[in-house]
Amino acid sequence: MKILKSAVIFGLVDGLTCGTGVLMSLHNHPSAILLAAIGLAIAEVIGMGCGEWLSDSGSFATPAAIGIASGVGALIPAFPYLFLTGIPAIALALVMVAVVAAGITWARHTPGSSWLRVVIETYGVLTAVLAATTLLGVLTQ
Repeated sequence: MKILKSAVIFGLVDGLTCGTGVLMSLHNHPSAILLAAIGLAIAEVIGMGCGEWLSDSGSFATPAAIGIASGVGALIPAFPYLFLTGIPAIALALVMVAVVAAGITWARHTPGSSWLRVVIETYGVLTAVLAATTLLGVLTQ
């Protein structure tokens, strides 16, 4: 069970950071976000799942968990673009990312570890992606 928990966390973080990166780098091209996110999710499921399977072909459960979690994570930031545009879509996407990150933080915490450290690590990764890809989006306007 611990191995699957780690696989899901790994997949979600990978997909969420990639999906957030696509969202923020394309924020000036909102019509491209959904298609890019769907393409990314497909690539995440296949790439991450098969990459894990090829590195350790003894199991199907772990590669499947990583692949599915990566695909889901990649789609989460784009979901609001199904029914919103502009600032409301970006705001809801970032709220959704923050909520999923809270779940990841909770799942990562172990007895005896510092909650503050786990929060800083999880949100630090997402903040780095947000900063770098927002800058990319601004520079490519």
